[in-house]
Amino acid sequence: MNILKTEKRVVVLSSLVEGNSIRSTVRMTGIAKNTVTKLLIKAGAVCSIYQNRIHQTLKVSPAMAADVTDHLWEISDIIKLLENKKSN
Repeated sequence: MNILKTEKRVVVLSSLVEGNSIRSTVRMTGIAKNTVTKLLIKAGAVCSIYQNRIHQTLKVSPAMAADVTDHLWEISDIIKLLENKKSN
């Protein structure tokens, strides 16, 4: 099993964060599309865990401070919102 070096991971994720598509990232880096996709999924999972950990320690979220919502949202709240949006 080949493992992407940290420098290559940084290049790929930086490219995606800058707004490049997966396909253009593949062309620019020469890394396979499946590898880029798997790296993106793993990075998303890590970001989700980090966000959840940060939000659990907050007493007031930025959205609550701006009077956008009255409670801390959980991922289940967001999923319900997306499902309701799809059905409408």
